[in-house]
Amino acid sequence: MAVVAGKTLTTSILAAKVPVNMDNHIHELETSKYLFEYLLRQIKPSMVEDNMSVVFMEDRPYPLVMTCTAVSAAAATLVTCDNPNYAHHDELIYNTRTKEIYLINETTPFTGGTVDSTGITVLDALDGTGGIRTATAVGDILIRLPEAHAEGEAIPEAFSNQPTSVTTYIMQSDRVNQNTDIQKGTKEYGTAQIMLNRKKAWIEYKRAKDLIFYVGEHFREVVSASGPRRHGMRGLENWITANKIDFTTVGGGLTIASLGELMRKTMDYTASSSTKIGILGQNAWAHVSALPASAIRTTVSETSWGKRLNTLVTAHGNQSIGYDPQLKATNGLQDRFYLLDPGHMSHMHFNGEPERLLVDVGTRADIHNDTDVITGTFGLCVYLPELHAMGFGIV
Repeated sequence: MAVVAGKTLTTSILAAKVPVNMDNHIHELETSKYLFEYLLRQIKPSMVEDNMSVVFMEDRPYPLVMTCTAVSAAAATLVTCDNPNYAHHDELIYNTRTKEIYLINETTPFTGGTVDSTGITVLDALDGTGGIRTATAVGDILIRLPEAHAEGEAIPEAFSNQPTSVTTYIMQSDRVNQNTDIQKGTKEYGTAQIMLNRKKAWIEYKRAKDLIFYVGEHFREVVSASGPRRHGMRGLENWITANKIDFTTVGGGLTIASLGELMRKTMDYTASSSTKIGILGQNAWAHVSALPASAIRTTVSETSWGKRLNTLVTAHGNQSIGYDPQLKATNGLQDRFYLLDPGHMSHMHFNGEPERLLVDVGTRADIHNDTDVITGTFGLCVYLPELHAMGFGIV
């Protein structure tokens, strides 16, 4: 028995006798949906695949442009350029800097240049003889124009190009919670811990998934698990290859003009959607917040996709934009900006394996533990990377 000498103070009261003033509501730091992962599933239903390896095809028109890679002097009949095999006998070639038109003077079939595979053999198209009038410069753009057919001449050789095949992977991911039977039955303030743990695990699962949708690099390997396949999925930074812009090299940084230029690069093709989705990081969002009020409008995207977005108006089209708090300095992703074509990307999962929570999946012998598993498969397909863009280095 403890003896209290003198008056009784609060420190003298038996600790077990003092009630704890506990708020029944537990304040959760993370409760919201993660922007890109959520939008992707709202834009269109998840594609169900029957193989962890997903293969699709993309088709592009025959290339129109070549670029000079070295100087060809005036009167030269060989114009040095990349991809000389793009050009064909009797086609006209326009140099956009010198304003000259050349006539391709290769024999058929043309397979990269009969004289020199580093360039195209040409004539002065106006005279039908001789070489070019003005020296070329490195970086000159050469546009392929139609074949100029001579009267009664044999038809030119045929040519075409193949579609390209693209392969990516779906990955499987698990997140496990476990509670004992005694912990499960213990009286607690507020929501039972087992329910809180389930909710937190789901939020953490979605948070990690949202991040890998940005930065993931796809792979399939059989080494780490000593035989069984392990897959990783491909994120935006590895899908977008055609339009990556380093904003540390862009004069003036992120402005309406530079945003419009980024938009223009994705709108040059007829397959492009009329409105793009912009996912902004911390720095880009600060720049956009400082733009004139006339550049930003409210939008009804929350009706279409279940998430409130603003509309950014540029000279080359509108962007439905939103800020993803995942793209912040503490995650090292504060300098990112993604411009996406909603008509040409898809969430996907393996047949019969969507994301879900499995409750109490333990064995019959393990009667004292409740094991919950969040499990599922997911992946990202981005079609025609020319229709999407990414900015980085935004400060």
